[in-house]
Amino acid sequence: MRRLLLPLLLAACSKTPVDREAAVRATVTAIEEAVEARDIDAVVEHLTADFRANDERLADVRRLLQLHFLRQGSIHALVRIQSLTFPAQDRAAVQLSVAVAGTPLPEDGLLDGLGADLIDVDLLLARDGEAWKAHQAKWARRPVW
Repeated sequence: MRRLLLPLLLAACSKTPVDREAAVRATVTAIEEAVEARDIDAVVEHLTADFRANDERLADVRRLLQLHFLRQGSIHALVRIQSLTFPAQDRAAVQLSVAVAGTPLPEDGLLDGLGADLIDVDLLLARDGEAWKAHQAKWARRPVW
């Protein structure tokens, strides 16, 4: 009986890398959905208190979001995770390709003829209790040829 109990307890107490990856992917999706909903509080809920983006502090990022949301009648994003690694047990590094437009974007990713901004994002997430939150982001617009 003990031989059966120990593996079950170890399995129940451990989080597998697949669980971490699924949780990080869910956080990225939640941020994407909050941006599309133009819900600043929902975006900020997924950021650490000391979040920095392109050397801007959280308060500055919040103001930038407010300005962008006021300018845009609607926001549509197509986010693709290019890579996801775990440089530490409580850190996740995600490279994203993001297309953002004022009109719905096709799920097939074909952006021909659309006025979408293409953005490369390097995102560092940190574990905050059971949740994963964005801790740092760097992004740059990709030139469109």
